[in-house]
Amino acid sequence: MLRNASRGGVYDLHFENLKNKPLYIVNGDADELYSIASLAVFTETLREAGVQHTWRIIENGGHDTAWYKDEAAVLEKFRQDNPRDPLPDQIQWVADRSDKFNRNHWIVINRLRRPSQPGFLQAAREGNVFDVSVQGVSRFTLLLSPEEVDFSAPVTVRINGVIYSEGMIAQSRETLLKWARTDLDRTMLFTAELPVVVPEPLTR
Repeated sequence: MLRNASRGGVYDLHFENLKNKPLYIVNGDADELYSIASLAVFTETLREAGVQHTWRIIENGGHDTAWYKDEAAVLEKFRQDNPRDPLPDQIQWVADRSDKFNRNHWIVINRLRRPSQPGFLQAAREGNVFDVSVQGVSRFTLLLSPEEVDFSAPVTVRINGVIYSEGMIAQSRETLLKWARTDLDRTMLFTAELPVVVPEPLTR
């Protein structure tokens, strides 16, 4: 996390949210708004957070996209080498609010244990088993896709190493339509929601 000051005030940047999101960063060394030195702070934070990124410095480049024609082939290769995974097996998210900016793919943070402090979810899925590490979150939701979950078998959820639930989950047409309208993405279709209330002994 990096604390950033701007004209709108001071706010926290949770760089760990960029994991599994490879970045190609282009910066001109003559950029009058964002100097190389100022960007170096952010790229170093990305490195420390384990975020995959490429930082390309354009010689004599300003605050514009005049460089794009020369970089187009490299950018296309970067895109092809890093295809988007709409339903990653491992995922995490840090949120400092639960009304928005609280979702990453198939995890949603619905309530923070302390509104003044950010909450953290880290989830791994293997078949029908979900292992979730929770810090500072009292409620969250797992979104289940038929592409990844076998709904003819029980679904198991472990929170901080302890089994929270194990049982059959019913699919819902209403859930499918709800998230299809929200995402407008045919590669992210969810047919079930699994709401979780984190028991006090399991929270951190």
